[in-house]
Amino acid sequence: MTDADARAAGVVTDRDFVRKVVAGGVATHLPVTAIMTAPVIDVESSEGIFQALLTMLGRNLHHLLVTEDGKPTGVLTSHDLMLLQAKSPLSLARNIEQQRSVDDLAVAQSLIDDRFRTAVWAQLGK
Repeated sequence: MTDADARAAGVVTDRDFVRKVVAGGVATHLPVTAIMTAPVIDVESSEGIFQALLTMLGRNLHHLLVTEDGKPTGVLTSHDLMLLQAKSPLSLARNIEQQRSVDDLAVAQSLIDDRFRTAVWAQLGK
């Protein structure tokens, strides 16, 4: 859902549908705005994959809107990340948590960014 300036105003995910319509009893004839999540959490396409991953993990998101100048251009999903590395993104979080110094964390960030940047943005058509 976008506003008059083509900026994201809200989003509806499968979780919204299940929680609000199936389990919550919201009538199906109501507009999408009745079940959408707002405000939308997003990441600019110029930001690193590491930041996108931390945002998703920190906010328990399965979908993250990708924007350019605040306008939606794609959606990054936890499934995208799992397919790219063949294991859960939570393993990346564990790796980050295991770092014992700022220098080690910087190395972990660099490895994650290098590994995913090209592949994920390619999935989003970048």
